[in-house]
Amino acid sequence: MAENYSINYYYCSPEDLKRIDLFRKVSGDSEIALVSQYVRGFLGINRKKLLKLARMDIASREMSWLSWGKTVFAEGMEALPPRKKNISSSPFLDRIVLPENKEKRRLNYLLLGLQNTILLKFAIFNEGDSPLNFVSCVVAEHLERNWYTLYAPQVEAESFENWSDEILTLNGADDNGFTKEQVQEVVNAILGTLGTPKNSLHREAREAFIKGNYQRVELLASTNLYDFYCKSLAHLGRAFELASDTPTILAESARAAADFNREKILLKLGSDIKSAFD
Repeated sequence: MAENYSINYYYCSPEDLKRIDLFRKVSGDSEIALVSQYVRGFLGINRKKLLKLARMDIASREMSWLSWGKTVFAEGMEALPPRKKNISSSPFLDRIVLPENKEKRRLNYLLLGLQNTILLKFAIFNEGDSPLNFVSCVVAEHLERNWYTLYAPQVEAESFENWSDEILTLNGADDNGFTKEQVQEVVNAILGTLGTPKNSLHREAREAFIKGNYQRVELLASTNLYDFYCKSLAHLGRAFELASDTPTILAESARAAADFNREKILLKLGSDIKSAFD
C-alpha cells in the first residue's frame, strides 16, 4: 500500500521544469505522480546496493531487520541506536549539481511503498544529505538520463507533423544500427567518469550540456583548448545526432574524460610528493 512521504517542495532547474510541464500535458500525470515515479526509479536501480548497505548498517547497530525497518519507517534514522562501527560507500548522486538559478516547486508528499520509504530515508541519511536536496538531485539525474530517450519522443509524437520520421524509426534505431538508448548509456558512463564540476568553468559547461546548449559547450572547449573536461562534453553534444561517426565521437569524448582524470591524478601525486619533501 502506498504511503505519503512528506516533503513540502523540491528544487529544479528551469529547463527541467519545462520538461516536466511538457510531459504532464502529454501524460495527464500530476507533478506528485511524476516525481514519485522518478524516486521509485532511483530506488529500483539502486535497490541491490541500498539493501547491502542496510545490512551493514543493521549489523553495526546490532539490530534485527524487523526492528530496524519498523524504527526507520515510523521514526526515522535518527531514532536508531548509534553505530558501533562506521560503514563507507561511494555516493549515489555526487555528479549532480543543481544550478544557481534553480526554482522552488511545491510538492507536499511522494507516493512510495513501505520498503521504498525506508530505503529513501536510509539513502538520504547515508549520503549525509537533506530530503529536499536529495530528491531534487534524483529528479535532475532522472531527467538528464532519460529525457531524450523516454520522454521527448512522446512529447514530439503529440504532433502529427513529427510522425513521418517517428514511423521510420519505431524500432528505436537509426540507419546506422544503434539507438538513442545505447548512446545515452555511454553518455551516462562518461558523465560519471567526469564527476562533479569543481570550478566555475566546468560548472558552466556542465549546465550548458544538461540544457542542451551544445554550441555553448563547444565555444567553452574552443576557448579553453587545454581543458579536457570541456573537450569531453563538447564531443558528447554531437553524439545524439546518431550519425555514422557517433562511435568515433563517443570514443573521443571517453579519451578526453580519461585524460581529465589522468591530469587530476598527476596533479595530486605531484602535490603529495612536494609535500613529502618540503
